[in-house]
Order: sequence, then structure tokens, then C-alpha cells
Amino acid sequence: MQVLGYIVTSSRLKTKYEFISVVKDISMVEEGKPYLVIGLSEAKKIASDKFSILNKSLGNNGYWTFGRTERRDEYESDLNVFYNKVINDNIDKIKYIYINILYINFNLLKRLLTLCYNKDKKYIYIWNDMIYVLCSRNTVIGISLAIMKYMQYDANKIIKRIKSNPNNIICENDGCISTKIRRLIRHKQYVVPYIMFLMS
Repeated sequence: MQVLGYIVTSSRLKTKYEFISVVKDISMVEEGKPYLVIGLSEAKKIASDKFSILNKSLGNNGYWTFGRTERRDEYESDLNVFYNKVINDNIDKIKYIYINILYINFNLLKRLLTLCYNKDKKYIYIWNDMIYVLCSRNTVIGISLAIMKYMQYDANKIIKRIKSNPNNIICENDGCISTKIRRLIRHKQYVVPYIMFLMS
């Protein structure tokens, strides 16, 4: 499981997303990762003399909010803002490359599909006649199965071969992601292989 951000609290809290970790102390936060401190007194301790109740930033990717018993509405709102910020900041880093096979030759297509056949671990999402493949930590390629069929390539044979590779982690349609994540990514279906990678 990859961790994208941290919530720092001494209270019990079940995080909405598995890739945002709950820790009891600021020392457990990985350097460079965003974090949210819960509780006014905790925030004051961390910010020391620079603390302002009007500023929810603690600098260096740090934020704070009131505890549930201090200001419940603000606490819940700030938690949701933090979740959305962490995930959207990471989604924005994903580079998407759509490969239009109408404009490439068959040999290049074969080389692209070899990506799906080799021994490297890959995260693949098949959705609405599209194949999305996470090629590196931050790059996803998309290939249209509909265009393959139009060009009379045997798309079913290609999918069967992709599925036969034990190194491929495959999700078809929306079965592998929760409704919460579907709402969050909206129409950016290409980020699903990245979400799959985070949750592995």
C-alpha cells in the first residue's frame, strides 16, 4: 500500500481512503508528504510561535483543523478538503498518452502491446472499449479497442493474451474501485490503473 498523505491525531479515526494513513505523532509523517493535524492544542504545539487560528496552513505541506469535539462542522469539512487535495494533487501528476492506432503502423502497435505481455508487473484497466495501462509511476497509455475492431484486429484475442499474463493486475469496468473513488476521479478513467497501484 502506497501512502499519499497523513492525518495526525491521538483520537481513533478511520480514514476514508486506504492510502491516507492515520498516525499518532508528527514524527511518523514521511518527509515531503502532506499531513493534517487534528486538534487546536496539537496544531499550536507543532506551529509554536508562528501559529494563527485564522490560518489552517502549518507550512511544508502541513495543515490543521479543529477536533471533532471542538468544532464538528469545520472538522468534517476540513477532512474532506484534505482528502480531495491529496488525491487530486497526485492525479494531476499523471501523464496520459492516448495512442491512436489509426496513425501508427502494425509493428509499433505490436511493440506497444508487448508492454502488456512482458514480465514486468503492470496495472491495467479495461473500460468501455478502452485499455489503460500504467507504464511507469506517473504515465498511463490508452488504446481504443473500438478502433482495433474497426481496423479488423482481433481485440478479443489481444485481451485474452493480456489476461493470460500472471504479471498483469487487471480490472474490468468499475468492479475494482469504490463509488467514493469513482466520484472523485469523475471522467478521468485513465487514472484508475494508478489508483490500483496505490491500493496494491
